[in-house]
Amino acid sequence: MGGVVAILLGRLGLQVDDAIEAYQRIAEGAFSERKLSREEAFKATKLESIITSVVEQYTAQADAPMANPEGCKTFVCAIQADNITAGTPTLIRTYDVSENDGPKCKIVQAALATTAMMGYFKPITINDSGIGITYVGGELGGNNPTGHMLAEAGRVFVDRVVSCIFSIGAGHLHPINLKSKDIGVAISRDSERVAQEMARRFQYTTDVYFRFNVDQGMQNIGAANWEKMPEVVSHTRQHTTLFEVSSRLTQAAKAFAKADTFIPVAQLGGIIPPTNIVRALRSCPPPSATFVGQEEALSQMAHCIFDDIEGRHIFVLNGLGGAGKTQLALKFAQDYRNK
Repeated sequence: MGGVVAILLGRLGLQVDDAIEAYQRIAEGAFSERKLSREEAFKATKLESIITSVVEQYTAQADAPMANPEGCKTFVCAIQADNITAGTPTLIRTYDVSENDGPKCKIVQAALATTAMMGYFKPITINDSGIGITYVGGELGGNNPTGHMLAEAGRVFVDRVVSCIFSIGAGHLHPINLKSKDIGVAISRDSERVAQEMARRFQYTTDVYFRFNVDQGMQNIGAANWEKMPEVVSHTRQHTTLFEVSSRLTQAAKAFAKADTFIPVAQLGGIIPPTNIVRALRSCPPPSATFVGQEEALSQMAHCIFDDIEGRHIFVLNGLGGAGKTQLALKFAQDYRNK
């Protein structure tokens, strides 16, 4: 159900408290009644109905599209039914990409596709460009989408930098029948494999990659156990009281507020160099202490560099030698160093 959370926060733009309330409504509505069928334990129609009501509540449009290029860039993972063993998810995005684009669909369809895991809900077929593709959830290959997220950052924010990355786990999947046990084990192993891969990738950095996951007490609580939400809260709070976890949370908050490490997104695909080297690559001298004025020029530069047009943004400073081009550039870099 992580994809549903991503949609609530990213595509619908809900505040955390509203997202928690909406998630509880969805979980209770979808999992409160089991089917008699042995193929899927729960009714996809009930899940669709409750998700539709949530989408309509916050967008005033039950069939609102997943696409939202001007909003928070969000994606959810879904596996194609005819290619399960490959473990490579399709990304259903709110934004456009130039290659390997996912299906264009409604928010409700995206939510159903990412939650249609075998054993829980029946698959969903999405028609895109006249071709129907069937999806069976995004957990196998996308339960920990950190690697996919970093790859997306590299292709969407080509010239940007990253200071902090937070990965939040959800414990271990609780299989609901014999058929899904092997899948559940594979999902759990895949999630842990990605976590270990990310730890190795950022092993030489300091205060950049943070992973939090509540393990103890969550083993027997799955997405279907909506009535155990108080237990989830209790175990999470207990977990955060552990000294090493509490210290790591404080460290993460300070790193996020400070944001003084700058890693080019182009480097996120491999082993990240030591933090001190990354900082050295990004540092530049401050402007002269006597620098004044140039507000109009600085405003024009900001408008050019930070507008919403995709692609590389270039602003040319042209003038005679000694006119102050370098100082103007240094002042701009200082003013917008965190962007």
